[in-house]
This record gives sequence, structure tokens and C-alpha cells, in this order.
Amino acid sequence: MAEASRVLQTTLIPSFHPQHRSPIFQSLPLNFRRNPIQCTVSTSNSTKATVPQKIPWGCESDSLENASALQKWLTDSGLPPQKMALQKVEVGERGLVALKNIRKGEKLLFVPPSLFITADSEWTCGEAGKVLKQNGVPDLPFLATYLISEASSLESSRWSNYISALPRQPYLLLCWTREELDRYLEASQIRQRAIERVTNVVGTYGPSVMLAAGCSIGYGSALTFTDNSNKIKKGTKGDATILKPTIMTAVPAILDRVRDGVLKKVEEKGGLAKNLFNLGFRRRLAAVGGSWFGAFGLERMVWDAVVFTKIRSILGGRIRFMLCGGAPLSAESQRFINICMGAPIGQGYGLTETFAGATFSEWDDTTVGRVGPPLPCGYIKEDVILYILSGIYAVYVCDILGMRWFYTGDIGMFHPDGCLEIIDRKKDIVKLQHGEYISLGKVEASLQSSNYVDNIMAYADPSHNYCIALVVPARQALEKWAQEADIKYNDFSELCGKAETVTEVQQSLSKVAKAAKLDKFETPAKIQLLADPWTPESGLVTAAMKIKREQIKSKFKNELQKLYA
Repeated sequence: MAEASRVLQTTLIPSFHPQHRSPIFQSLPLNFRRNPIQCTVSTSNSTKATVPQKIPWGCESDSLENASALQKWLTDSGLPPQKMALQKVEVGERGLVALKNIRKGEKLLFVPPSLFITADSEWTCGEAGKVLKQNGVPDLPFLATYLISEASSLESSRWSNYISALPRQPYLLLCWTREELDRYLEASQIRQRAIERVTNVVGTYGPSVMLAAGCSIGYGSALTFTDNSNKIKKGTKGDATILKPTIMTAVPAILDRVRDGVLKKVEEKGGLAKNLFNLGFRRRLAAVGGSWFGAFGLERMVWDAVVFTKIRSILGGRIRFMLCGGAPLSAESQRFINICMGAPIGQGYGLTETFAGATFSEWDDTTVGRVGPPLPCGYIKEDVILYILSGIYAVYVCDILGMRWFYTGDIGMFHPDGCLEIIDRKKDIVKLQHGEYISLGKVEASLQSSNYVDNIMAYADPSHNYCIALVVPARQALEKWAQEADIKYNDFSELCGKAETVTEVQQSLSKVAKAAKLDKFETPAKIQLLADPWTPESGLVTAAMKIKREQIKSKFKNELQKLYA
């Protein structure tokens, strides 16, 4: 592959203009409306000065002039008379339209093999085809390269009429939105098959479809994600509102914050709004859980229109699928996304040392708490030795059969169907003085749902029989409480240090712990409020907003000692 790339760059297409890329990998908006593609190549000798030459690639998707030229070229190239013709269709694009009534089972089109462009066609055996085939280039980039090569030849290419008639933006069923499929194929017998085809292709070849057809990719920060995020100025929009994503990847911390934010708003509104939300959520939860008595069909549409549509606008209102990784996602947050955002959510598991993904859940797996089966390219086994470190470097260990294994340090469980569930980290489990085992990750995940918690780290000293916690409070929620309680303070740091503030947050944590059915020893007996947020820049959390336990313990060593004093 590397040799093919070198030959391609130095022999076949010496230079690509840096401002343009191959059309097959051009990044597109999700609605597939984009500016004309212009590829720039140089076909002169590499020892001479090259003059970039722009390639006229394709035409507007509703152009009938190019369609007529294409039909004439097809006829001249041996295409027999057809019963279909290229015409404008209702949606404003070109399409194949029947010239007369068609009988059931009648063949509509016949295209001679000589007019097919495939990786095995005899015309690909020229210089480009020979070199690329010899170096094992896959069919998709191979065909893309061939078309670019032919396009650079302009009208001297046999395929110039075909290339000039290609629409600059794809417009086929695989690129239609669900709304378009419902609108334009409402009475069509192929509507359901088209929906299943789109679902299967995207579910199976999602990344490839994105690369081949193109999509827009946006990035959001945990502090600017929603309109109410900490770093968003009042009156301005967050990342999700502006980007309006259809597919979103996120870590559990982000989804937990979205869920907590919605539930806080619902609680604040109270009255009829709260009762409607709770009723609609319970009805949909029953349906998602598999009960025949849940809200399906028309009732689901009613709840979506009355309750959940406004909630979905928090993430742009167009979410179709979500991917989550980096840490276990709670069942509550997963069901919240399924119901309030109306989207399935897939989970993955892996480590940097194992080249990221090791397992992925199936797109139609509705169970909670699982990260799917192992990928075909790897193996996962349960072992008594869960974690091995040598200094700061992880160790790969060979078993008696000579297979190398990486010990992850994660505690998991395989379900009967082969799917994996991650339970905890071995190093996050501490044995207390009286023999009880406490999972720090479990405690943190449970207490994170408190209105006053922005971030939290639980800590347990094996020489004691209780745990403690460092808490970064949610500033807006805490300041609102202080205002209602008439608490006077000069700055947020002073507010966090007041005894009544600590008591308020402590009581909130106890209430949440009870609701989560934590044991008494799992509920922090003492807490310390920290005014400064934990950010990746501070080095206390990762880019995925996972806490760096050792760094936090080191920085706040004195605070932890005082809590146990």
C-alpha cells in the first residue's frame, strides 16, 4: 500500500493542489449540498515546472443538458433502446422515469458489460491500473484514482461524458434522510426496503459511508457543549445547538451532565410540566424495556410532540445515533438518551495500548450496561491476574501458548450471548478497616447526579471504616441556593468554605446515595468543597473528562489528610 501510494504520488499524479482533495473523500455536509468539486493535478514530467490544471468534475444534479449528452454517449457506445429516460423528477433532481406503463416482472434496463466501470474491467489494465493492482490497492480508492486520472485527460478520455454527467452531490436513497424517505416514498412498495437498506448500510459500513459520501464533523468542549454550559455566555448558543449533529460521540460524563441539566429544569418548572414529563418518561421506559403495555406507535408520537421534542433541541434536535465510550455509562443515562433524545446509543470498550476499540455493541442492542462482543480482530479473556505495571509502563505478558496478552486492570463479566459488561477498575476497589470492599467508581457515578456536583472524587483509607470525597460544586446551582438562603459571601471560594454550604451539599449527597441504595460505608462521611473546576488544562481530568485519581490525590494531599484527622 505504501509503495502504491509512492508510485501514485511520484509517477501517476505528481502533485495534488493542497486546497483540494479527491472527490471520493471530500468532506460534505450531512444534507449533501456542497460547492462544486475541483481537483487539481499535474501530469507533466516531475523534472519540469508543473502548471496545475483544474478538472471539471460533474454537474448540478438537476442538469438535463449533461443528462442528454450522457444518453447520446450511451447510445453511441452500444446501449440498446431503453424503457426509461433521464428526466427531472418531483424532488428537483434528475431521475430515471418510465417512458410507458411497465408490466409486473418486466425488465426495465439493460446495460452492456462494456459500459460498466469496475476494478476488473479490461480498460483498467493500463499503467495506472497495473501499478495499483500490483500493490494491492482496495477497489474503492482504486476506482477513485482511476476516475481522477480519466477526468484529468478531459475530453480525450472515453469516459469524459460519463464523468461530466455525474452529480457533484450524491442524491440516492442511501443519502436520503428518514423524512425524505417518508415524504417521497409514502405510497411506494420499496419504502420499507429502502429504510432497512439505509439502516443496514449505515450500521455496518458507517465509517466507510462517511468517507465515501462525505459528512461534516464538528467538535465540542465539555464546557461549551450546551446553551447552559459553564463557558457559554448568556444569550449565546452552545456547540450542539450550532452544529445540530445527527451522529454524536461522547463520554458518559457529558451525557450525565445533559441528563442532570434536563431533570433540574423539569424539577424547577414543577406542576403540569413535571407531571407530563414523568408520565411520558414512564410510558416510554416501559416500551423501551420491552413491555407490551408501554407507549408505542401513535402514543409515542404524541409524547414526542408534547414532551420530548423540546428536550431534543438541547442537542440540536437531529440526533439519530449516539456512541459512548471512555467509561461505563449508567443505565439511567442510557435510557434517558433512548427516550428523551429518541436515539439508540452504542457503547464501546478499549484502551490506547490495545489500539482503542476492543468491543462494540450492536446498533440494535437495547440492553443497558454492556459494551458489546469482542471484535473479530482480537481476543478478550478473564484472568486471575488483572493488572500488571512496571513503573509507569504497562506490561504485555505471554501465556504458555506464546500468545501476548495485555492486562487491562478492568473488572468485567461476560454475558451468555458473548457481550461484555465492565464493572469497575481493580485499583478503584478499596478494602476498608472492617473488611468491606468499596468501589470508588461506583460511589462517584452515583453521587454525580446530585444537583450540587460538577465533579467528584471519592477516597478511602484502608485504615478507616468510612470514605470521604472531594467535590467541585456546580456553581450556578450553589449560588442559586445561597441567594435563596440569604447567604452572604464575597466570592465563590468563600461560599465553598462556609459550614452551612458544606452541610447543604453533604445532605444532598446523602439523599442521592440513599436513592442509589449505597451502603452507609459507601456514603462519604466528610467532604471538601473545591471552588476551582477540574479541566484538562489543570491536569486533573483527561480530555474525556475522566478524573486523574493519582494527580488529584497528590495535589489535594493535605485536604484529604485533614478530612481523616
